[in-house]
Amino acid sequence: MNEFPESWAVMALSDAVSNITITDKKIPQKEYLGEGAYPVFDQGQDYIGGYTDKKETLVDCELPVIVFGDHTRTIKFVNQPFAPGADGIKVLQPQIFYDPKLLGYFTRHIATHLTNHGYARHYQHLVKSIIPLPPTNEQHRIVAKIEELFSELDKGIENLKVARAQLKVYRQALLKQAFEGKLTALWREQHYDQLETAAALQQRIQQERAQRYQQQLADWQTNVKQGSLVQRAGKPKSPKPLPPLTAEELAELPELPEGWGWVKLAHIQSHDNYAVKAGPFGSALKKEFYVHDGYKIYGQEQVIRGDSEYGNYFVDASKYKELSSCAVKPFDILISLVGTIGKVLVLPETAKPGIINPRLVKITLNLDCYRASFFKSYFESVSATSVL
Repeated sequence: MNEFPESWAVMALSDAVSNITITDKKIPQKEYLGEGAYPVFDQGQDYIGGYTDKKETLVDCELPVIVFGDHTRTIKFVNQPFAPGADGIKVLQPQIFYDPKLLGYFTRHIATHLTNHGYARHYQHLVKSIIPLPPTNEQHRIVAKIEELFSELDKGIENLKVARAQLKVYRQALLKQAFEGKLTALWREQHYDQLETAAALQQRIQQERAQRYQQQLADWQTNVKQGSLVQRAGKPKSPKPLPPLTAEELAELPELPEGWGWVKLAHIQSHDNYAVKAGPFGSALKKEFYVHDGYKIYGQEQVIRGDSEYGNYFVDASKYKELSSCAVKPFDILISLVGTIGKVLVLPETAKPGIINPRLVKITLNLDCYRASFFKSYFESVSATSVL
C-alpha cells in the first residue's frame, strides 16, 4: 500500500459512496433525443450521451454524483439533474465526509488503472479499491491545487495548439519563399555564370529521355534474342515529343526567377510504360491474395505515417509478376487517393520490392533532372495548391 501522511486515513471506496438505485429509470439509446430538457449520462466516451424530456426518469439523488461505466470504466462527474442511460452504469453518491470533487479525481485515477476485463463488469473491482481519506480542510486544499495545476495544463495545451498552428503557417510561408526562388536568390547572384537556363534544362531532359529509351530498347532486344516471350510482348514505346507550355498556360502561372521554368509532370517523369500508375482496381488485389511474407503491399497507411517499413501485408511472386505495372522501386513517389488525400511519401533507397494498392498512385521521376524530395515539398505546399 502507498505511504500516506500520518493525518490521513485509508478506506475502501465502497465505504466512501452510496450506490444510487436507478431501476426503471434507464433510457435505451434508441430513445435518446438530439436535444431535450435533461441530459442522459451513459457509459459512452462522450460526456453527455443524449437528451430526454421525461422528467420521471431523472435520478433521485443529491448532487453531485459520480457515474461509472461498468463495462467501459469511464468516469463522469455530474452536477446537474440527469437521466441514466441504458444498462451499464453505476451512480455513486459521495458520503458527506468526502469532498465530491476529490473523490471524483481519486475514482478516475483508480478506474484508469483497473485491469481491463473486456465487456465484463468492473464495478466489483472498483469498490474494493483502497483510497486515502485526508482531513476535511486538506481535501479542499488538494482540490484547489489540482484545479490550479489542471488550469495551467489546459493553458499549456492551448498554447501548444497555437504554436503548432503558427508553425504550420511558418512552414508554408517558408516553402512558398523556397518555390519562388527567394531562399536561393543570393546564391544565384553569386553563381550567375554557372546557372543553366530553363531552355537548356528542358533540352537536356529530352536528351535524357531519348537515351533512357535507347537503353530500354537495347535491353528488350537482348531479351528477345534469349527467347523471352514476355519481353517480346512488352516492347518499349518511343517517347513522344513533349511540347512546352503555351503562352496562355504560362500567363496563368506565378512568375519565376530568371533561369527557372514551368514544366508539366510528363516532362520530368521517367520514360517507361508506367511512369504514373494508379494501384490495381477490381478483383486484382483482394485480401485473399495476401500472404505472410513476400513482396510488400504499399498502401495509404505507409504514406500517412511517412514510413515505408510500416505494415506487414504481402503478395507472392506470381501476383507480383501479374501486377508488375504497379511495382515500385526506390525514389518512387506515392500519393494517397482516398481519405487523407494528397499525402506524399518518397520511397527510400532501402525500400523493399513491392506493389501499390488501389488507394495510391505512384510517380517515377527522372532523377537526373528532378529530385523526388523537391517534388514532395512542392506538392504538399500552398504553392502547389494555388496552381493545381
